Amino acid sequence: MPIEELGPEHAGEIAALYARDSDRWRAEKAWAWRLHELSGAVALREQGQLKGMMAASPCQLRVMGQQYSAAQVAGGGLAVSSNDVEQDGAMLNALLEHLAAKGVQVVYAGCRDEHVDQLQAMGFRWLFEGFGRNLYVSLDKVSSRLSKAALTPFRRFATEARRLRPKLVDVPLDETRIAELAALYAMDDSAADTFGLVKDEAYLRWRYLQDPRASHRMLTYRSRAGQGASAVAIVRRFEPEGGRPILHLEDHWTRRDSRRDVAKLVGELAMVALSEECDALRCFAAAGSCIEQALISMSCIRKKVDRNLMLRPVSADIELPDPFPTERIQLSSGDLSLYET
Repeated sequence: MPIEELGPEHAGEIAALYARDSDRWRAEKAWAWRLHELSGAVALREQGQLKGMMAASPCQLRVMGQQYSAAQVAGGGLAVSSNDVEQDGAMLNALLEHLAAKGVQVVYAGCRDEHVDQLQAMGFRWLFEGFGRNLYVSLDKVSSRLSKAALTPFRRFATEARRLRPKLVDVPLDETRIAELAALYAMDDSAADTFGLVKDEAYLRWRYLQDPRASHRMLTYRSRAGQGASAVAIVRRFEPEGGRPILHLEDHWTRRDSRRDVAKLVGELAMVALSEECDALRCFAAAGSCIEQALISMSCIRKKVDRNLMLRPVSADIELPDPFPTERIQLSSGDLSLYET
């Protein structure tokens, strides 16, 4: 079965591969946005119709302190299976050849458990797993007998507390703020990170300003007046079909990147979620990382939003320790497009 490269003109065909209307809408709307710079996409066609596809989102990746030209090739709506293992393998090989020709050195995938064996057979190495965690701010997880009206005074208190003690405030998410956030990330001791994306202006602009699927918000936290931002969060409100509203923490930066600072930020975001009538604040962290420990300390409950992070060299030799050290992994849901097609 022939494999062909895809371009922006194939957005409608790509969308038709998805079953749900909401997924089709987001896939078609986001297709041209995904195909930027070094990214690529391939597909199988049978009797004139696409049967499956695989795409890549480019980035700069740090692994064990070294920076590589990289791309994410699975997870986050980047692939639709053909329901045939051999055909999926052929698509992935074609995509890797395409990326190697464009200078990509390494690819990574954030996949579910059922795809781990297939990727390992194709040369990917399993590094670590990550989980979504919810901090519930509603009564649904406490007792079904309690009325939601019981939360009304607490929501009013949270709203008034935010007004009287505006430590975490909304700021415009624009070019100026993107440049400021990139400068904050550049201050970090990223050489000590074992895994993480390079979040420069180009990446942050593409990921959060140009994404046509969702409306992101930026909030800054100041622990003391006159000392600048102590933490920054990028969030979005999401209401799943038939579900309850959730405030998603897509990305964050903290001044010292310590467990305590992350916990403080999560606590302030919980107040935002409560005041805005969300049922939960959802975060994501690599298992064993400092960020996960902060979420656990704030009673964030692990959900079935899990990903296995897998890595494969394309045109670079990378020596990886076994087991892979997880304490200094910097990975957010926005880095994997975890909660959207």
